[in-house]
Amino acid sequence: MEELNNYYYDEQDNQKNSPSNVTELATHYTKEQRRDFSDVQKQIIYRRRRMSVVGILSVLMLGFLGTTIIKNLTHISVLEKEYASSVKEQASLTDKQDLLSQEVELLNDPEYLAKLARQKLLISAEDETVYYIPKLDKKLQEDNKNNQ
Repeated sequence: MEELNNYYYDEQDNQKNSPSNVTELATHYTKEQRRDFSDVQKQIIYRRRRMSVVGILSVLMLGFLGTTIIKNLTHISVLEKEYASSVKEQASLTDKQDLLSQEVELLNDPEYLAKLARQKLLISAEDETVYYIPKLDKKLQEDNKNNQ
């Protein structure tokens, strides 16, 4: 590019820099060549500007896409953690449901209901006597053991 610029200069510069015995021909051909050279220079400048705009737009687009990808990856990791906790919660709830269904089956059994009523509500059968002995606190039990 610089070489092309060195070759291109107007008539006045040519006359000042060149020896006095060399003059430029002012023909139609030389004027046409100068015009063509000027057009080529303009095209080169236009291409450079266009390439720089395309480059800047490419960098901006890559930056935008990069940030979008990073945001999506972090969102995916959050969702995976939520999924793992949901799976654990589902397993614990399934276990709890199994225990509750077993308890429902037991509550449908009249013998179990009678036993449960005796234990919890202190109900006795006609020929039974119930003695209720309250449980001692752990501190009291330890004190009793230490005293013995």
